[in-house]
Amino acid sequence: MSFSIRIVKDTATPLLERIAARLKESFSQQLQTVGGLMRNYAFDICPVRTGYLRSTIFFKAVGLLDFEFGASADYALFVEMGTVRMVARPFIRPALEAYRDELIQAGWKAVKEAVK
Repeated sequence: MSFSIRIVKDTATPLLERIAARLKESFSQQLQTVGGLMRNYAFDICPVRTGYLRSTIFFKAVGLLDFEFGASADYALFVEMGTVRMVARPFIRPALEAYRDELIQAGWKAVKEAVK
């Protein structure tokens, strides 16, 4: 005894492809929104002497679920983590921690929007 299946019309694959495309777009938008809030928060709490460190704070998406958030000033790590002679004055880690839940919610919101 044997049997075979022949798919005459595949409606699932195009639907899944549309959902995947909408998910990428929606998550990118959600991530940029939360990233902007994180950047603004880090900007507000960043220690300022000349303003250069604060001007180098960035948030950018580098993939669907990957992003970079930090400051590009050469001395940003020393301010964030401290040194033997200087107490740490973190501004990146607190911003990331403050918006951790919003990042997670952005993912869920993107999924909900994609499957509508």
